Amino acid sequence: MTGKTRVPTSLRSLAELREAQAKNGEDVRKLGRLRQHTASPLEISYDTAKNIRPIDWDVVQRYKERILMGEMPPAIDVRMENGQITLVHGYHRTLAVLAAIKEQPELADTLHLALREFVGNSSEIIFHMLGAQDSLGVDPVSRAEAYRSLLNQGNSKADIARRRGKSAEHVTSNLLLCEAEQEVKNAIRQGRIRASSVIALIKDEKQGGPNHLDEVRKMLATADALGKASAMPKHRNAAPKPATAPRLKLKDVTPHLASLVSISGSLRTALGEQKIDREALEQGQAEVLVPVSLPAGKLLELLDLLDKQSASQTPEEETDPPTETQDDLFNKA
Repeated sequence: MTGKTRVPTSLRSLAELREAQAKNGEDVRKLGRLRQHTASPLEISYDTAKNIRPIDWDVVQRYKERILMGEMPPAIDVRMENGQITLVHGYHRTLAVLAAIKEQPELADTLHLALREFVGNSSEIIFHMLGAQDSLGVDPVSRAEAYRSLLNQGNSKADIARRRGKSAEHVTSNLLLCEAEQEVKNAIRQGRIRASSVIALIKDEKQGGPNHLDEVRKMLATADALGKASAMPKHRNAAPKPATAPRLKLKDVTPHLASLVSISGSLRTALGEQKIDREALEQGQAEVLVPVSLPAGKLLELLDLLDKQSASQTPEEETDPPTETQDDLFNKA
């Protein structure tokens, strides 16, 4: 009587089972093993919802193109669950190889991923993802949600801080991002506003301040009005500055000057009555106030002209320095 087949609990036991099945004439795929196990991605079970960061399909596309050019990514992290190879870390690499096979089906039997067996519980998986993906840039929202998952699994804030090499305040502050509205989370992930700004707004809201979503919307509107790609703390409670007025051109000034010629006689008469010495004034003599009687319309016209000249000399706002872009780390995702 044939005994019940034992369910493999490790890559080694799965490889041994496949070897035995092959010897018995069964049609099975052996697990390749040089210095480590390899397997077709078609045999790997995965759930993208378990990845701590959203799948970046642009990254998957770039990886796929490099794989089709002959490059292969390093090992992915897996573990055996209910006799099935289950992905722990390396979602972008796995999805890229699957995409390459979909584009070129003839590669299905030869395009294998190197496997690295992961040992640890659910919390260890999250810590592993956080540590392995830091250089790729785990966005602040995903990091906060990972911290919340660790808390829900029984880890204390102190434990999380110690394992991450961070302060307890870092963990506490980051967890506030979990309370942000989805619209705000999207803005953070899109680089439209800094996570630190949102954390400050949520802290303020908890102390009786305005709703953080309303404040973020106002800050983004101000940044947009100023032509900025992202909202900064200085954009809070700051009304957009009006556009700088263009410098006055001679053709715009000439009609006003021609109109004001008619009052030049009155101005000269007033100066003459006070016996003003031009040369003495130019050499530093104290100014003398001269009473002048002019038509109100001409005074208003003169003031309008001076206002336009003043507006044209308003300095332009300084621009923010460019933000850094992340590198495409093929070996890290």
